[in-house]
Amino acid sequence: RSGLPDYAFARTASASVRCLSSTGNSEHLEMLKQIQRKRVSLEKSAEAVEELRRLGKLEHANDFAKAIRACDRGDKWEIAISLLAEMIDAAITPSDAVSAQVSSMCERLGKIDHLQTLLDSGQVHKPAITEVANTADVGSRKRYSRGALLQRLRRRKASPSELESTVATLVEDGHLDSVHGYTLALRMADSGEQWEWAVQLLDMCRKGPGLDVTACNTGIAACARSLQWERALMVLDDMSRDDVVPDFETYHKATSACSRSGKW
Repeated sequence: RSGLPDYAFARTASASVRCLSSTGNSEHLEMLKQIQRKRVSLEKSAEAVEELRRLGKLEHANDFAKAIRACDRGDKWEIAISLLAEMIDAAITPSDAVSAQVSSMCERLGKIDHLQTLLDSGQVHKPAITEVANTADVGSRKRYSRGALLQRLRRRKASPSELESTVATLVEDGHLDSVHGYTLALRMADSGEQWEWAVQLLDMCRKGPGLDVTACNTGIAACARSLQWERALMVLDDMSRDDVVPDFETYHKATSACSRSGKW
């Protein structure tokens, strides 16, 4: 090392950059926490959104997703709808997860009409959010949006009968007609630690539209989260039978399943 130049200045500059970055991230996280606190007023939360904008933390789809997630936790439906409209105005396509979250929140808080007003105004006409809740009666049953139904799979305390009814409704309403629909359901099952339903959804998808690597990876992740390493490896093993080629993420998640369970 004695023959190498001393880069003390570079190290000092790097430390300064890290410090500034840490400070910015700290402010950013504090603003998100403020939005998600239910006791914080709507006015204060709106100010926090403006601060996020000033910090440059409201420019990309992922930034909006984090802010909308905070609104969901804090029941700030007005701000969530405003952010959704802003995304559309900025030509930022909302992901299915973001659209489902806004729809589910408005439905949960009884504010679905406000979201519907935004849709009817023509401001929002992206494919990603066309499945907003339709509460019209179909026969004797009230119909819910895909987003609202998927959110039920995230409930860790949901009873087996509730989960079975939710999946049956998803099928009946045509929300599981594609591998993409199944993948969304698998992600919710993963989040809710419903590994049994993740395995069952994979089997349903296999018999229906057919599996792809993303669906399989999500199923493996769900098993890994619940320490079901054997099930995770079974999904990996079945991929060859289903003509699905594993990728790097597949092996990473399968390895993680074994690592979490101490099964090397």
